Amino acid sequence: MSEAADLRFHADALRLLAVVPRFDSDAADQIARAEAACGRPLPAAVREWYTLTGAEELLTLDNNACGVMPLAEFLRYFVQGRREVEFYGPRRANTGYQAFIRLDGADDPPIVVDGDPGPVPFAEYVRGVAEYKVSSGL
Repeated sequence: MSEAADLRFHADALRLLAVVPRFDSDAADQIARAEAACGRPLPAAVREWYTLTGAEELLTLDNNACGVMPLAEFLRYFVQGRREVEFYGPRRANTGYQAFIRLDGADDPPIVVDGDPGPVPFAEYVRGVAEYKVSSGL
């Protein structure tokens, strides 16, 4: 059973989604192994998101057309040393929408969305997707 999660970055997004934050210890263990394998920490805001129970599904939109990249796949690219890793994008249909985390060493790293004028902090992006999901009734 997961325990209550204390949030620094994503409390607003979870409030919008009407979700009680719960800590996923299995996800935390996967992240710790990946960090040990590559010798660098995952940004705090990204770690906080992926250690929430159900993180991969909380922002899923439109009958699974778009969503968060599964943790195992995200960590595979992270361990490979990529400096930009996809966080959000198409799942079952090519929606033409993708968002990439720029792993620049910041606790709340910038996220770059295809076609947007500039990056925004990761937590702000997550909150924006949560707002869109709630306002769209998805």
